[in-house]
Amino acid sequence: MTFPRIILTISLYLVACAVSVFAQHLNFKNYGLEDGLPQQQVLSILQDSKGYMWFGTYGGVSRFNGVNFKTFDTSNGLRHNLVWDIAEDSEGNIYFATNGGGLAKYDGRRFQYFDTDNGLISNNIYDIHVDDDRTVWVASDGGLSFIRGNNVSQFVWKDASEDWVCRSVYRSLSGDLWIGTSSGLFILKDNKFNLKSEDLITEPVWVLAIIEDLQGRLWIGTSRGLYRLEKPAINTSVPELIIPEIRIESACLEADGALWFGTSEGVLRFSNDEATFFTTLNGLPNNLVHRVYIDNEQNIWFGTFFGVCKLRKGPFIYHDDNTGLNHNSVTFIYEDSKQRLWIATWGGGITVLEQNKSWSLTHENGLPDQFIMSVVEEKEDTMLIATDRTLCRW
Repeated sequence: MTFPRIILTISLYLVACAVSVFAQHLNFKNYGLEDGLPQQQVLSILQDSKGYMWFGTYGGVSRFNGVNFKTFDTSNGLRHNLVWDIAEDSEGNIYFATNGGGLAKYDGRRFQYFDTDNGLISNNIYDIHVDDDRTVWVASDGGLSFIRGNNVSQFVWKDASEDWVCRSVYRSLSGDLWIGTSSGLFILKDNKFNLKSEDLITEPVWVLAIIEDLQGRLWIGTSRGLYRLEKPAINTSVPELIIPEIRIESACLEADGALWFGTSEGVLRFSNDEATFFTTLNGLPNNLVHRVYIDNEQNIWFGTFFGVCKLRKGPFIYHDDNTGLNHNSVTFIYEDSKQRLWIATWGGGITVLEQNKSWSLTHENGLPDQFIMSVVEEKEDTMLIATDRTLCRW
């Protein structure tokens, strides 16, 4: 089997000594406890129809207006603080999948609950999908439930074990309902579960994320790798292993067809049969990425083990030796506390960009070597610079 070419995009740490690695640092904006999140492990993300961002954590759910966070937890309406998923229906009601508190429905004023007392299979809810007709599908321990109005019904696989779990639910463009479980991938047809992954997956895997691309192919994120189903509607089609041995936590699709996956090792972007990983070395706060989400402005949000971050979209600004850069071979980029960009080059020293001006560090103003490996801020207005031959302070 031929796996796609994977580019691991990494940058450079300067700790006790310099290491020469080429880098790409992305435009991430990070939010954490100091910004108002109730807890730093972000499990779920939604932008609602009013533009608010919602973040589900282990410590409740927070609504973000772009400036401030407002938190809902067990002190003001939630039955359980751990929120695995968030969804919205066509009337603006927000649903929260809680870990032990059932399904919470929030209309902007109060919470209504669906739980085992009124028909759910379990109160441990992991994923929610809302159809256009406002049918709410609920993936949980034990099976799949669905809600129409206030009526709750259940689907349970006849061969399920006692510890069987429905982990994800996804409606494809063809109308099929796909269910990821602790026993593989299922499709719900004629009110029956049909197993789709038994021919490929010979050992138990959890199906944690399902997404359809612009070509109609189904991508299946599991606890043991990323699979792709070329022709989901054909019964003889089986998933193909694309990237092995990595836990895929979540998935989303960009308008241009690029796929993003949150994984246990960072963020995976898949486009034109090329996979690229982004990690803490590129600006992520943590490599365990529970959730990826694209908002209405095509910003990409990542819910991680250490907070939530946004990959900001915008036009590329190109710098080369025709626009003031000392040399076109760039080895490292660093942003200091004054938001100045230090651009290290291999042979041209350092170019510093600040607001609408730039200046250079070379042999002419005291730099001992123009082959630069990395630069980092030691304290305000003091930089440590690693060159091919020495470590200097400027």
